[in-house]
Amino acid sequence: MNHKKISCVILFLISICTFAIEEIKQNLIAGGFPADYAEKLAPLQKTHPEWTFEALQITKLNPQYTWNYVLHQETEANPSRTLISVNKAFTAYRHPTDLKSYDAGFRRASVEAAAYFLDPRNFLNERDIFQFKDLSAPGEILPHTVASAIAKTFMADAKLENGKTYTEYFCELGRLFNINPLFLAARVRQEQGLHGTPLIDGKCGTLLLHYYNNKIQHENGYSVLTPDKVFEVSELANFDNLYNFFNINASGNGRFTIYYHAMKEAAGGTPEMSETWGNPAWNTKWKSLYGGALKIARRYINNYQNTRYLQKWNVDFRSKTEKGESRNFWGQYMQNAGAAFSEAVNEYKALQKDNMLNLPYKFLIPVYAGMPELPAPDPANGKCPYYKVYSPLKNITNQPRKEKK
Repeated sequence: MNHKKISCVILFLISICTFAIEEIKQNLIAGGFPADYAEKLAPLQKTHPEWTFEALQITKLNPQYTWNYVLHQETEANPSRTLISVNKAFTAYRHPTDLKSYDAGFRRASVEAAAYFLDPRNFLNERDIFQFKDLSAPGEILPHTVASAIAKTFMADAKLENGKTYTEYFCELGRLFNINPLFLAARVRQEQGLHGTPLIDGKCGTLLLHYYNNKIQHENGYSVLTPDKVFEVSELANFDNLYNFFNINASGNGRFTIYYHAMKEAAGGTPEMSETWGNPAWNTKWKSLYGGALKIARRYINNYQNTRYLQKWNVDFRSKTEKGESRNFWGQYMQNAGAAFSEAVNEYKALQKDNMLNLPYKFLIPVYAGMPELPAPDPANGKCPYYKVYSPLKNITNQPRKEKK
Protein backbone atom coordinates (compact mmCIF):
# COMPACT_ATOMS: atom_id res chain seq x y z
CA MET A 1 0.00 0.00 0.00
CA ASN A 2 1.45 3.36 -1.03
CA HIS A 3 1.62 6.43 1.18
CA LYS A 4 -1.41 8.01 -0.48
CA LYS A 5 -3.60 5.01 0.31
CA ILE A 6 -2.30 4.88 3.88
CA SER A 7 -3.18 8.55 4.33
CA CYS A 8 -6.68 7.93 3.01
CA VAL A 9 -7.21 5.05 5.44
CA ILE A 10 -6.00 7.15 8.36
CA LEU A 11 -8.28 10.04 7.41
CA PHE A 12 -11.20 7.62 7.04
CA LEU A 13 -10.60 6.17 10.51
CA ILE A 14 -10.30 9.64 12.00
CA SER A 15 -13.60 10.67 10.41
CA ILE A 16 -15.33 7.57 11.83
CA CYS A 17 -13.95 8.31 15.30
CA THR A 18 -14.97 11.97 15.10
CA PHE A 19 -18.48 11.01 13.98
CA ALA A 20 -18.82 8.55 16.88
CA ILE A 21 -17.70 11.14 19.43
CA GLU A 22 -20.09 13.73 18.00
CA GLU A 23 -23.00 11.27 18.15
CA ILE A 24 -22.19 10.45 21.78
CA LYS A 25 -21.95 14.15 22.57
CA GLN A 26 -25.38 14.84 21.08
CA ASN A 27 -26.88 11.97 23.07
CA LEU A 28 -25.42 13.40 26.27
CA ILE A 29 -26.84 16.83 25.48
CA ALA A 30 -30.23 15.22 24.83
CA GLY A 31 -29.88 13.61 28.26
CA GLY A 32 -29.65 16.99 29.96
CA PHE A 33 -25.94 17.78 29.96
CA PRO A 34 -24.74 21.22 28.82
CA ALA A 35 -22.44 21.18 25.78
CA ASP A 36 -19.28 21.82 27.81
CA TYR A 37 -20.07 18.81 30.02
CA ALA A 38 -20.82 16.66 26.99
CA GLU A 39 -17.55 17.71 25.33
CA LYS A 40 -15.60 16.12 28.19
CA LEU A 41 -17.88 13.17 28.82
CA ALA A 42 -18.10 11.97 25.21
CA PRO A 43 -14.49 10.66 25.03
CA LEU A 44 -14.99 8.91 28.38
CA GLN A 45 -18.17 7.28 27.08
CA LYS A 46 -16.33 6.07 23.99
CA THR A 47 -13.43 4.69 26.05
CA HIS A 48 -15.71 3.12 28.65
CA PRO A 49 -18.98 2.19 26.90
CA GLU A 50 -20.14 0.35 30.04
CA TRP A 51 -20.25 3.59 32.00
CA THR A 52 -23.48 5.58 32.23
CA PHE A 53 -23.78 9.29 33.00
CA GLU A 54 -26.85 10.93 34.50
CA ALA A 55 -27.33 14.69 34.70
CA LEU A 56 -28.45 15.63 38.21
CA GLN A 57 -30.42 18.81 37.57
CA ILE A 58 -29.90 20.70 40.82
CA THR A 59 -31.64 23.93 39.80
CA LYS A 60 -34.57 22.11 38.21
CA LEU A 61 -35.16 20.33 41.51
CA ASN A 62 -35.30 23.74 43.21
CA PRO A 63 -35.14 26.94 41.11
CA GLN A 64 -33.48 28.78 44.02
CA TYR A 65 -30.45 26.51 43.81
CA THR A 66 -28.52 28.34 41.13
CA TRP A 67 -24.72 28.22 40.95
CA ASN A 68 -24.30 31.51 42.82
CA TYR A 69 -26.80 30.56 45.53
CA VAL A 70 -25.20 27.19 46.19
CA LEU A 71 -21.69 28.66 46.25
CA HIS A 72 -22.86 31.32 48.73
CA GLN A 73 -24.43 28.71 50.99
CA GLU A 74 -21.22 26.67 50.98
CA THR A 75 -19.03 29.68 51.81
CA GLU A 76 -20.18 33.08 53.09
CA ALA A 77 -23.41 31.72 54.62
CA ASN A 78 -21.38 29.62 57.06
CA PRO A 79 -17.59 30.01 57.26
CA SER A 80 -17.09 26.58 58.84
CA ARG A 81 -19.00 24.73 56.13
CA THR A 82 -16.02 24.36 53.77
CA LEU A 83 -12.54 23.99 55.26
CA ILE A 84 -9.00 23.30 54.05
CA SER A 85 -5.96 21.85 55.79
CA VAL A 86 -3.46 24.16 57.50
CA ASN A 87 -0.68 22.20 55.80
CA LYS A 88 1.40 24.68 53.81
CA ALA A 89 0.86 22.61 50.65
CA PHE A 90 -2.74 23.94 50.62
CA THR A 91 -2.00 27.61 51.26
CA ALA A 92 -3.48 28.69 47.92
CA TYR A 93 -6.89 27.30 48.93
CA ARG A 94 -7.23 29.16 52.24
CA HIS A 95 -9.40 32.19 52.87
CA PRO A 96 -7.18 35.28 52.47
CA THR A 97 -8.27 37.14 55.63
CA ASP A 98 -9.98 34.65 57.96
CA LEU A 99 -7.16 33.26 60.11
CA LYS A 100 -9.40 31.47 62.60
CA SER A 101 -8.94 27.74 63.25
CA TYR A 102 -12.39 26.25 62.72
CA ASP A 103 -11.28 22.70 63.48
CA ALA A 104 -8.10 21.08 64.66
CA GLY A 105 -5.67 21.56 61.79
CA PHE A 106 -8.15 23.19 59.42
CA ARG A 107 -8.91 26.70 58.21
CA ARG A 108 -11.70 28.29 56.23
CA ALA A 109 -11.43 27.72 52.48
CA SER A 110 -11.62 30.67 50.09
CA VAL A 111 -14.64 31.19 47.85
CA GLU A 112 -12.38 30.50 44.87
CA ALA A 113 -11.30 27.17 46.36
CA ALA A 114 -14.89 26.16 47.06
CA ALA A 115 -15.86 27.07 43.49
CA TYR A 116 -13.00 24.97 42.11
CA PHE A 117 -14.08 21.83 43.97
CA LEU A 118 -17.80 22.52 43.53
CA ASP A 119 -17.62 22.88 39.73
CA PRO A 120 -18.11 19.37 38.25
CA ARG A 121 -16.59 20.44 34.93
CA ASN A 122 -13.14 20.42 36.52
CA PHE A 123 -13.30 16.70 37.21
CA LEU A 124 -14.82 15.07 34.14
CA ASN A 125 -11.81 12.90 33.44
CA GLU A 126 -11.15 9.20 33.86
CA ARG A 127 -9.86 9.43 37.44
CA ASP A 128 -11.51 12.39 39.15
CA ILE A 129 -14.99 11.50 37.88
CA PHE A 130 -15.17 8.79 40.52
CA GLN A 131 -16.31 11.37 43.06
CA PHE A 132 -19.62 11.27 41.13
CA LYS A 133 -19.95 7.48 41.12
CA ASP A 134 -23.17 6.05 42.53
CA LEU A 135 -22.28 4.35 45.82
CA SER A 136 -25.64 2.77 46.49
CA ALA A 137 -24.83 -0.76 45.30
CA PRO A 138 -21.97 -3.22 45.84
CA GLY A 139 -21.53 -3.70 42.09
CA GLU A 140 -18.80 -6.02 40.86
CA ILE A 141 -16.13 -5.09 43.40
CA LEU A 142 -14.00 -8.10 44.34
CA PRO A 143 -12.21 -8.64 47.68
CA HIS A 144 -8.73 -8.20 46.24
CA THR A 145 -9.72 -4.75 44.96
CA VAL A 146 -10.88 -3.75 48.43
CA ALA A 147 -7.62 -5.12 49.82
CA SER A 148 -5.61 -2.97 47.44
CA ALA A 149 -7.45 0.14 48.72
CA ILE A 150 -6.24 -0.48 52.28
CA ALA A 151 -2.76 -1.74 51.41
CA LYS A 152 0.04 -0.26 53.53
CA THR A 153 -2.43 0.95 56.18
CA PHE A 154 -3.09 -0.33 59.70
CA MET A 155 -5.92 -2.44 58.22
CA ALA A 156 -3.83 -4.33 55.66
CA ASP A 157 -2.79 -7.40 57.65
CA ALA A 158 -5.05 -7.03 60.67
CA LYS A 159 -8.07 -8.96 61.90
CA LEU A 160 -11.09 -7.68 63.76
CA GLU A 161 -12.44 -9.10 67.02
CA ASN A 162 -14.96 -11.21 65.06
CA GLY A 163 -12.08 -13.02 63.38
CA LYS A 164 -12.59 -11.42 59.97
CA THR A 165 -10.10 -9.31 58.07
CA TYR A 166 -11.00 -5.73 57.26
CA THR A 167 -11.36 -6.71 53.62
CA GLU A 168 -13.76 -9.53 54.43
CA TYR A 169 -15.83 -7.33 56.70
CA PHE A 170 -16.03 -4.39 54.29
CA CYS A 171 -17.35 -6.81 51.65
CA GLU A 172 -19.87 -8.24 54.12
CA LEU A 173 -21.12 -4.79 55.11
CA GLY A 174 -21.38 -3.82 51.45
CA ARG A 175 -23.70 -6.75 50.78
CA LEU A 176 -25.67 -6.16 53.99
CA PHE A 177 -26.34 -2.45 53.45
CA ASN A 178 -26.19 -2.34 49.63
CA ILE A 179 -23.13 -0.09 49.64
CA ASN A 180 -20.02 -0.30 47.52
CA PRO A 181 -17.43 -1.96 49.83
CA LEU A 182 -14.59 -0.13 48.12
CA PHE A 183 -16.24 3.13 49.18
CA LEU A 184 -16.38 1.94 52.81
CA ALA A 185 -12.70 0.99 52.72
CA ALA A 186 -11.69 4.27 51.08
CA ARG A 187 -13.76 6.28 53.56
CA VAL A 188 -12.07 4.69 56.58
CA ARG A 189 -8.68 5.23 54.97
CA GLN A 190 -9.60 8.86 54.37
CA GLU A 191 -10.81 9.40 57.94
CA GLN A 192 -8.16 7.40 59.80
CA GLY A 193 -5.12 7.77 57.59
CA LEU A 194 -2.38 5.16 57.28
CA HIS A 195 -1.91 4.55 60.99
CA GLY A 196 -5.21 5.44 62.66
CA THR A 197 -6.25 8.29 64.95
CA PRO A 198 -7.07 8.42 68.69
CA LEU A 199 -10.70 7.70 67.76
CA ILE A 200 -9.85 4.05 67.09
CA ASP A 201 -7.02 3.25 69.52
CA GLY A 202 -9.35 2.46 72.43
CA LYS A 203 -7.69 5.07 74.66
CA CYS A 204 -9.56 8.23 73.70
CA GLY A 205 -11.09 8.52 77.17
CA THR A 206 -7.65 8.62 78.73
CA LEU A 207 -6.57 11.26 76.23
CA LEU A 208 -9.64 13.41 76.97
CA LEU A 209 -8.93 13.13 80.71
CA HIS A 210 -5.37 14.29 80.05
CA TYR A 211 -6.70 17.31 78.17
CA TYR A 212 -9.34 18.03 80.83
CA ASN A 213 -7.21 17.64 83.95
CA ASN A 214 -4.47 19.84 82.51
CA LYS A 215 -6.78 22.34 80.77
CA ILE A 216 -4.68 21.95 77.63
CA GLN A 217 -5.31 24.49 74.88
CA HIS A 218 -2.55 23.58 72.43
CA GLU A 219 -0.38 20.49 72.06
CA ASN A 220 2.12 19.35 69.43
CA GLY A 221 1.14 22.19 67.13
CA TYR A 222 -2.61 21.44 67.24
CA SER A 223 -5.48 23.34 68.83
CA VAL A 224 -6.98 21.32 71.67
CA LEU A 225 -9.05 24.12 73.23
CA THR A 226 -10.27 22.23 76.29
CA PRO A 227 -13.40 24.15 77.39
CA ASP A 228 -14.07 25.50 80.89
CA LYS A 229 -17.23 23.39 81.08
CA VAL A 230 -17.35 20.89 83.94
CA PHE A 231 -17.34 17.26 82.79
CA GLU A 232 -17.88 14.12 84.83
CA VAL A 233 -14.51 12.42 85.08
CA SER A 234 -16.23 9.03 84.93
CA GLU A 235 -17.90 9.96 81.63
CA LEU A 236 -14.57 10.78 80.02
CA ALA A 237 -12.89 7.68 81.46
CA ASN A 238 -15.68 5.47 80.11
CA PHE A 239 -14.80 6.55 76.58
CA ASP A 240 -11.87 4.14 76.66
CA ASN A 241 -12.47 0.96 74.66
CA LEU A 242 -14.84 2.76 72.28
CA TYR A 243 -14.22 3.23 68.55
CA ASN A 244 -15.45 5.54 65.80
CA PHE A 245 -13.90 4.46 62.50
CA PHE A 246 -15.95 6.73 60.23
CA ASN A 247 -15.44 9.84 62.43
CA ILE A 248 -19.21 10.23 62.69
CA ASN A 249 -20.11 13.45 64.54
CA ALA A 250 -16.40 14.22 64.96
CA SER A 251 -16.81 17.97 64.68
CA GLY A 252 -16.23 21.11 66.70
CA ASN A 253 -13.59 23.67 67.48
CA GLY A 254 -10.44 22.03 68.83
CA ARG A 255 -9.44 18.43 69.38
CA PHE A 256 -11.14 18.10 72.76
CA THR A 257 -14.58 18.92 71.36
CA ILE A 258 -14.03 16.89 68.20
CA TYR A 259 -12.96 13.78 70.11
CA TYR A 260 -15.65 14.27 72.76
CA HIS A 261 -18.45 14.43 70.20
CA ALA A 262 -17.06 11.40 68.35
CA MET A 263 -16.90 9.36 71.56
CA LYS A 264 -20.43 10.38 72.55
CA GLU A 265 -21.52 9.01 69.19
CA ALA A 266 -19.62 5.79 69.83
CA ALA A 267 -21.14 5.48 73.32
CA GLY A 268 -24.66 5.85 71.88
CA GLY A 269 -23.70 3.37 69.19
CA THR A 270 -26.42 1.46 67.36
CA PRO A 271 -29.57 1.28 69.53
CA GLU A 272 -31.35 -1.17 67.24
CA MET A 273 -28.61 -3.72 67.96
CA SER A 274 -28.85 -3.41 71.76
CA GLU A 275 -30.61 -6.72 72.23
CA THR A 276 -28.32 -8.60 69.87
CA TRP A 277 -25.10 -7.05 71.14
CA GLY A 278 -26.17 -6.65 74.77
CA ASN A 279 -24.93 -3.06 74.55
CA PRO A 280 -25.49 -0.54 71.72
CA ALA A 281 -22.05 1.05 72.14
CA TRP A 282 -19.30 0.66 69.56
CA ASN A 283 -17.09 -1.15 72.05
CA THR A 284 -15.36 -3.28 69.43
CA LYS A 285 -13.85 -2.29 66.12
CA TRP A 286 -16.23 -4.41 64.09
CA LYS A 287 -19.26 -2.88 65.86
CA SER A 288 -17.97 0.58 64.97
CA LEU A 289 -17.63 -0.43 61.33
CA TYR A 290 -21.11 -2.00 61.35
CA GLY A 291 -22.78 0.93 63.08
CA GLY A 292 -20.97 3.50 60.98
CA ALA A 293 -21.84 1.78 57.71
CA LEU A 294 -25.49 1.53 58.78
CA LYS A 295 -25.64 5.26 59.60
CA ILE A 296 -23.96 6.19 56.32
CA ALA A 297 -26.48 4.06 54.42
CA ARG A 298 -29.47 5.60 56.17
CA ARG A 299 -28.33 9.19 56.55
CA TYR A 300 -26.47 9.63 53.27
CA ILE A 301 -26.56 6.84 50.66
CA ASN A 302 -30.34 6.40 50.90
CA ASN A 303 -30.96 10.13 51.36
CA TYR A 304 -29.83 11.57 48.01
CA GLN A 305 -26.19 11.79 49.06
CA ASN A 306 -25.11 8.64 47.26
CA THR A 307 -21.92 10.02 45.73
CA ARG A 308 -18.80 11.37 47.39
CA TYR A 309 -19.48 14.75 45.80
CA LEU A 310 -22.97 14.91 47.32
CA GLN A 311 -21.62 13.92 50.73
CA LYS A 312 -19.40 16.99 50.64
CA TRP A 313 -21.81 19.27 48.78
CA ASN A 314 -25.34 18.34 49.90
CA VAL A 315 -27.14 20.20 47.13
CA ASP A 316 -29.90 17.75 46.13
CA PHE A 317 -33.16 19.38 47.28
CA ARG A 318 -34.65 15.97 48.08
CA SER A 319 -32.25 15.29 50.98
CA LYS A 320 -34.36 15.51 54.16
CA THR A 321 -34.21 14.90 57.90
CA GLU A 322 -36.43 12.26 59.52
CA LYS A 323 -38.92 15.07 60.20
CA GLY A 324 -39.02 15.96 56.51
CA GLU A 325 -36.95 19.13 56.83
CA SER A 326 -34.14 20.09 54.45
CA ARG A 327 -30.62 18.85 55.16
CA ASN A 328 -29.08 20.83 52.34
CA PHE A 329 -25.69 22.45 52.93
CA TRP A 330 -25.51 21.78 56.69
CA GLY A 331 -26.13 18.02 56.48
CA GLN A 332 -22.76 17.18 54.92
CA TYR A 333 -20.48 14.31 55.88
CA MET A 334 -17.35 16.30 55.07
CA GLN A 335 -16.11 19.78 55.81
CA ASN A 336 -12.85 19.29 53.93
CA ALA A 337 -13.23 20.90 50.49
CA GLY A 338 -11.01 18.31 48.79
CA ALA A 339 -12.16 15.14 50.56
CA ALA A 340 -14.38 13.87 47.73
CA PHE A 341 -11.55 14.52 45.27
CA SER A 342 -8.95 12.60 47.26
CA GLU A 343 -11.27 9.65 47.96
CA ALA A 344 -11.97 9.41 44.24
CA VAL A 345 -8.23 9.23 43.58
CA ASN A 346 -7.88 6.31 46.01
CA GLU A 347 -10.75 4.38 44.45
CA TYR A 348 -9.54 4.97 40.91
CA LYS A 349 -6.07 3.68 41.77
CA ALA A 350 -7.50 0.53 43.34
CA LEU A 351 -9.72 -0.15 40.33
CA GLN A 352 -6.96 0.62 37.85
CA LYS A 353 -4.53 -1.69 39.62
CA ASP A 354 -6.99 -4.57 39.36
CA ASN A 355 -8.08 -3.80 35.79
CA MET A 356 -11.63 -3.01 36.90
CA LEU A 357 -12.25 0.30 35.16
CA ASN A 358 -14.47 -1.22 32.47
CA LEU A 359 -17.40 -2.20 34.67
CA PRO A 360 -20.95 -0.77 34.45
CA TYR A 361 -20.48 2.19 36.80
CA LYS A 362 -23.11 4.91 37.06
CA PHE A 363 -22.10 8.54 37.58
CA LEU A 364 -24.49 11.21 38.89
CA ILE A 365 -23.15 14.59 37.81
CA PRO A 366 -24.72 17.84 39.09
CA VAL A 367 -25.73 20.59 36.69
CA TYR A 368 -26.48 24.12 37.90
CA ALA A 369 -28.16 27.07 36.22
CA GLY A 370 -26.07 30.21 35.94
CA MET A 371 -22.67 28.54 35.94
CA PRO A 372 -19.73 30.68 34.75
CA GLU A 373 -18.84 30.29 31.09
CA LEU A 374 -15.53 28.61 31.93
CA PRO A 375 -14.88 26.10 34.74
CA ALA A 376 -13.82 27.66 38.03
CA PRO A 377 -10.00 27.82 37.99
CA ASP A 378 -7.67 26.04 40.40
CA PRO A 379 -6.47 28.66 42.93
CA ALA A 380 -3.11 26.85 43.01
CA ASN A 381 -2.80 26.98 39.20
CA GLY A 382 -2.05 23.26 39.11
CA LYS A 383 0.96 23.61 41.41
CA CYS A 384 -0.57 21.68 44.33
CA PRO A 385 0.01 18.02 43.40
CA TYR A 386 -2.63 16.76 45.86
CA TYR A 387 -5.52 18.61 44.21
CA LYS A 388 -4.30 18.72 40.63
CA VAL A 389 -6.74 17.32 38.10
CA TYR A 390 -5.88 14.06 36.39
CA SER A 391 -3.36 13.86 33.60
CA PRO A 392 -2.56 10.36 32.27
CA LEU A 393 0.84 11.61 31.15
CA LYS A 394 2.03 12.54 34.63
CA ASN A 395 2.47 10.74 37.91
CA ILE A 396 -0.13 12.20 40.26
CA THR A 397 0.79 12.02 43.93
CA ASN A 398 -1.93 10.69 46.24
CA GLN A 399 -3.65 12.78 48.90
CA PRO A 400 -1.70 13.01 52.19
CA ARG A 401 -3.16 11.05 55.04
CA LYS A 402 -3.97 13.92 57.38
CA GLU A 403 -7.40 14.63 55.98
CA LYS A 404 -10.62 14.93 57.89
CA LYS A 405 -14.26 15.14 57.08
